[in-house]
Amino acid sequence: MQKVWLLSALAALLIVGCKSSETVVTGPNGEKISVSGDGTKMEATGPNGEKISMEGDGKNFKMTDDKGTQFSGNEKGWQATDKDGKTTTVDTSGMNEATLGLPFYPGATVVKDSSLNVDTPEGKSMALGLETSDDPEKVVEFYKGKLAKANNTMNSNTDSAKSSMLTGELADGATVSVMANRDAKETVTKITLTVVRKKK
Repeated sequence: MQKVWLLSALAALLIVGCKSSETVVTGPNGEKISVSGDGTKMEATGPNGEKISMEGDGKNFKMTDDKGTQFSGNEKGWQATDKDGKTTTVDTSGMNEATLGLPFYPGATVVKDSSLNVDTPEGKSMALGLETSDDPEKVVEFYKGKLAKANNTMNSNTDSAKSSMLTGELADGATVSVMANRDAKETVTKITLTVVRKKK
C-alpha cells in the first residue's frame, strides 16, 4: 500500500495546485516525499529515491515514474499502466458496505477521504476509516461475528492508548483486518477496515 499512498499524496498536491518551491510530505509510516515545482509541473523524490514527474491543471493529472509507469486521474482516483501493460486502478471516491463486503460499525462515522479501492491484475484491496465513541474491544467483538473465520485477536491497553486488532476471512475467502485504536486523551476510537480479495 505504500506506493499507492505515495501516488495518492502526489495526486492531491497536483489537484490543489501546490506552488511551493519545495514541499516535504510525511507518510503514515514516517516515509518522506520531497516535491518541488510550480503547481502545474512538479518533480518528486520518494522515500527510496524513486523519481516521479508530474503535471496537472487542478482537476486532472498525469505522472510518470522512473520505471516507465504512466499514471493519470483526478480527485476521485487514478489509473496506472506499467511497461508490460498491466493496469492498476485506484478509486478514492467512496465506499459502501456491499463493495467492502463488511458492514460499517453501527453508529460510526465514515472518516472523510479515507476510502481506498485498489484493483490490480492480482486482486482487489480495499480500506476504509471509521470513528466511533465505543471501546476498541467492543468494535473487534462486533466484527468477529461478521467473519466466516476469525484467525487472530490482539488487545493492548497502556497509559497512552487502547488498541484491538482482528484478522480473519469472509465467506468468499477474502482476508480481513480490523484495527481499532483510541488515544488516552481522546474520546473517539479510530477504526481501519481492510479487505483483500485475490483474483482466481
